[in-house]
This record gives sequence, structure tokens and C-alpha cells, in this order.
Amino acid sequence: MPPRSRLRFLVALAALLVGACRAEAPAPRASWATLIAPYAAGREVTRGYVLGPPARGPEHDVAFRATRAADRTQVELHVVDRGRWQGVRETRSFGVAWEAPRTTATRDDAEAVTEAL
Repeated sequence: MPPRSRLRFLVALAALLVGACRAEAPAPRASWATLIAPYAAGREVTRGYVLGPPARGPEHDVAFRATRAADRTQVELHVVDRGRWQGVRETRSFGVAWEAPRTTATRDDAEAVTEAL
């Protein structure tokens, strides 16, 4: 590397280091407890449906049951790896769907609970 290029490189590196030292400390990251708080057992999801604790689903997924005390209807929700189930809602990492055999709520309520989760 020619001396002039080396000097430019060192000046740029020094400026970068000085800038990094002056930068504000990054904002603290949210804790796991904060991130999962909206999905904690006993929290209302929507329309009076209260989320139960997560459980292992039959396909190595995570299953949630949301129950409405007023009429004892429930929605069974499954969170699976993205792309595993076709035609379901997907987040960046997961598919989320309600399962018909164990859901006693109306389709409209099941869709609303799934969308809220």
C-alpha cells in the first residue's frame, strides 16, 4: 500500500474510532419477560378470551388454548415453524393457526383470537 493510501486509511480508522467512542450507549434491550408478557397465561387476548399456558402441541409445535368464561367456548391455537402449514397466518418466523377439532368458538371469534395472537 502506498504511503499516501496508508495515511488516508489510518486517518479514516481514527475518525471511526473517535466517533464510536462518542456514540451514545445502545438502548437496553427488552427482557424475555417483557416480550412474552402479552402472551402470559391469564391475559385477555380479545373478545373476552383468556389465554391459557403454552403446551407442547402434537406436531412439536406450541399450543395455546384461549377460553371465554362467559360461555366456556375455546380456541385452540398452534404456533409452528414458518412454512410448515400452508394457508395460515405467518409472522417472520412462525405460522399461527387455530385448529378446528378442538375449537368450540365461532369461526369469527377463532379468527379474531388468532389475529390478536
